[in-house]
Amino acid sequence: MSDLQETEENLTKKKKVELDLTLTSLLNEIRSQRKAVEVVLGNPEFHPDWNNVRISTFTVRDGIILANPVLTRLFADAEPIIHDFQDKLSRLRIKISRILTNLDNKEHLTADYDIGVEYDLSKQFLILLKVIKNMTIWTSEVQDSWVAYHITRKELAMSGQLLRSVDKAMFLDRGRSLAVWDCKMAGDIRSMLNTILFKYIALEDMLVRASGAVHQNTDPGLWKLYT
Repeated sequence: MSDLQETEENLTKKKKVELDLTLTSLLNEIRSQRKAVEVVLGNPEFHPDWNNVRISTFTVRDGIILANPVLTRLFADAEPIIHDFQDKLSRLRIKISRILTNLDNKEHLTADYDIGVEYDLSKQFLILLKVIKNMTIWTSEVQDSWVAYHITRKELAMSGQLLRSVDKAMFLDRGRSLAVWDCKMAGDIRSMLNTILFKYIALEDMLVRASGAVHQNTDPGLWKLYT
């Protein structure tokens, strides 16, 4: 082996080590947050008693129907998670973009998957960037739905008839609508957290596969869902 070939081989090994360290750091960050979401989903408040949600709909103070206390607790746990997910996606996008920038197009590490399509490392990271973009859009839509929930709930609660007869509210169409609206959002919040959990699992798997591809591991894992 010539000195030039040996130098090029050492440079390639160095790039692999650097890439491995970067991917391992990203993987540990995603894995840690995924475990945190699992803990929150295991809390009793994320398995609410639906009758309790309905009863808590009509909490009145000083002539005003207050926010449902059950939903208030759910939002208190869910909001930091989705904001953190947004932050994680932003940091991940920046780091993956830097990896793509640093990859030498002349030194692609290729792998032939069973599905018969040739992938290289840069293509995998481009797919990952698209996945991150779609997840970011979904996260924004979730928060839009929360805003819509609060606005609609306020409109439904602005009823003199409900305030005059809170005990009979569940026998009124508007009162029932309000209770159903709260139950729907309680279910949506739980579904949202389960979806975030799946997205963390997907990101974790994709980073593991990308790390494996550096060493010519050909198992596509969850990449099949996004290609």
